[in-house]
Amino acid sequence: MPRKSKNSITNNFQNTSLTLDKPCYYAGELINGNVSFELSNRIYTSNLRLKILGYAKIRWNNKGSIKKTHEKLENDYKAQETIIENEVILMSRSGDKSLYLENGRHSYSFQIPLNHSLPPSYEHPYGKICYKILFETGESGSREKLCEKTFTVLSILDLNNFRYLKQPNSVKIDKNVKKCCGLRKGGDVTVTLNTLQGAYVPGQSIPFGLVIKNDSSKDIKKFFVYLLQETHIQANSSLRVVSKFEFPKKILKKTTEVYKNGLLTLPPICQTFNHNLIKVNYFLLVSVNKKIKDKIKKVKNDTLTIPMTIGNKPFKEDEASIRFASFKQCIFGNNMVAKNISTVPK
Repeated sequence: MPRKSKNSITNNFQNTSLTLDKPCYYAGELINGNVSFELSNRIYTSNLRLKILGYAKIRWNNKGSIKKTHEKLENDYKAQETIIENEVILMSRSGDKSLYLENGRHSYSFQIPLNHSLPPSYEHPYGKICYKILFETGESGSREKLCEKTFTVLSILDLNNFRYLKQPNSVKIDKNVKKCCGLRKGGDVTVTLNTLQGAYVPGQSIPFGLVIKNDSSKDIKKFFVYLLQETHIQANSSLRVVSKFEFPKKILKKTTEVYKNGLLTLPPICQTFNHNLIKVNYFLLVSVNKKIKDKIKKVKNDTLTIPMTIGNKPFKEDEASIRFASFKQCIFGNNMVAKNISTVPK
């Protein structure tokens, strides 16, 4: 019987689906899944296989010009790194014997162990860490993709391995209102920010205390505390607001306000991690009389901040009181990696 062309083989696969037992997995877990399809005709093929692919990819475009010559500049920055690339053979021919699949419904179950050292899935306008499973047929160099399924990986960051982060932290800063508040008249504002510990997991809230001593001649009308996520894409970085607290009242001139019950709720966010191409950190930031945007390029060096570690395995003594956040599957697409960005994140 003559072999059918590659296109005619793939056209015979109908209602192809690839299902997993859950959308999110910790690194080191076992993926249980099933692939099923219908064949409209009896076909010949060399094999049926699954390809497990994980990769980190970054890309952005820096456009500008030199003021003196007005010479246009355009630099395309991109890099990609393969994290995992394995195969699972569902069915293959033996030696020279032909492999035929009869028409009708076919179903194959599979298990895939994940490496313990995988970095977490992550999405950003300038890059991503993505994991997927491809269902393919054909020999190497002439394979045809029949379907694919993305899944989310959570790396284990057990806070119990970093007991020093259980310690409280306190930072203090003095600022002149001309510089920090945009007020016409001078005077000093002293802010002290206290936290009970330096690490939390999604589902917890970050409690903090504030002491604001306003020795200026003007009232402070607005006062904010933010949790910021800082993403480093190689040598560049950008920031976004994860959680925000607004002080409930003015801080009158020549007064001191003490606030002990501040809370910043943690949504389901990516943990702190450090990969060759992408790194994610967190910190608390205090802003006086100025509301910052949800996405910003950088903060000033003299801004009041406290670093925060975000994990996914809490301190043992905190487990009983936590209502753990539910993580949803990451959705990836070509539009997730910026192809035409006007500025480089600073």
